Amino acid sequence: MPAMGHRRALMMKSLNKGFSLIELLVTMTILAFCLCGLLATYINLFFLTDLSRDTTLATNACLAKLEEIKNSTFGCISESACVSCPGTCPSCFCDQGTFSLPGIAEGTGKIHIGLAPGYTNLKTVRVVACFKSRNRLIGNDLANCESSPVEIDTLIAQ
Repeated sequence: MPAMGHRRALMMKSLNKGFSLIELLVTMTILAFCLCGLLATYINLFFLTDLSRDTTLATNACLAKLEEIKNSTFGCISESACVSCPGTCPSCFCDQGTFSLPGIAEGTGKIHIGLAPGYTNLKTVRVVACFKSRNRLIGNDLANCESSPVEIDTLIAQ
């Protein structure tokens, strides 16, 4: 009869080779946490892609406006109100002038013009873009638009 006890012991060992319910539950919980982290990262990448696209569009709009300003005559770029420009310039650029950002529904650009300190024939031009990306405001204010991650500064000589 000792052989019968030996067989029973071997059979019990073969039954204990699987995973217990607790081990499976712990493994599934760890897997669920890992998948939730990956999903959150994936969703965040969508937001970053949209922000990058909108920032690129705003930068391109600012560069286009800056090129438009550079192509105008020096007298049409004014730091004061454009009083004499409309008759002599096809397009007049003044300080605090605003423009729309093509490709971005809620966005404005602002132009800041001033004389370079110590120079009469050198003007500073700063173009700033403020916009909304996924209902998040980029820049300080859509109406005022004084500072933003999209700012381009240059000097224009006579």
